[in-house]
Amino acid sequence: MTGEKGWGKSTLIKYVFFHLLSRRNTNILPIYISFNKLIAEFDYKDYDRFKAPFYKCLLDRIRHYTKGYLSDYQSDFWQYIKKFPVHSDFATQCELLDQLELSNVITSNKKLDRFSTLVSKELLLNETIFDSLRYFAEKKGIKPIIIFDDLDPLSYDFLKYLFSESYGISHNYPFQVVLSFRPSTYQHIKRVATFDAINPLEMEMRAPDCDSYLSNSLDKLKQELSSSNDVTIQISNKELQPNDIKTFIDKYCRVILSKDAREFLASVSGNDLRVYKKLIRIY
Repeated sequence: MTGEKGWGKSTLIKYVFFHLLSRRNTNILPIYISFNKLIAEFDYKDYDRFKAPFYKCLLDRIRHYTKGYLSDYQSDFWQYIKKFPVHSDFATQCELLDQLELSNVITSNKKLDRFSTLVSKELLLNETIFDSLRYFAEKKGIKPIIIFDDLDPLSYDFLKYLFSESYGISHNYPFQVVLSFRPSTYQHIKRVATFDAINPLEMEMRAPDCDSYLSNSLDKLKQELSSSNDVTIQISNKELQPNDIKTFIDKYCRVILSKDAREFLASVSGNDLRVYKKLIRIY
């Protein structure tokens, strides 16, 4: 997904994310990952260090959603992963524990203790965490979608790594990845050697209609004022009386919706809704 700063990329993504989370009986599991607060925690100068922050952010979020059966030793998830080659040693050790219990060499409690040790080792593997999403998709019929947001401040080298690595993971596991960029950032991503082979689906956002945003916001304000008696407005630390509030709002709307005001706001904001809203609050 591409769009200029302030065009509403994150707003749209978060709206869809929370909408899907709030729905019951949905067959989609959205996993939202924002790098906005994590950028300063890592040093990206060394290319070899890209892997650590990328997988830490990704795997921590996946664990948040799959911890229910990852932490349950009785879950059939641990039987499910035995069929994959990367977990062959785990499968062999589990089979040995079963044989020892049947032969009365160890008790059930001792077997559980040893099994918990095996599980702890498997949880250190990235593949185990990704397999938890595979399990989610195959056994629960729920398709995970991983959303990476707030990527633009990252270095271009890190973004190229993230782009290629996330494609590789989504190619090996049953989930999709959504990436959000500004157009200028996306142009650098297109220089990745494998870009044409990956051929991602592109969604380009349009510039927001600031006039419509303003008109709709003011209409909503008027509706809320008309339906509530508990409204307070202060101007220069002076609180308006209830009878003066409607008069003030009407005059404010006439000024802010005037042609001169709308042209000024559009020109200075450059269709950036964040700047647009800030200008409205100031002027």
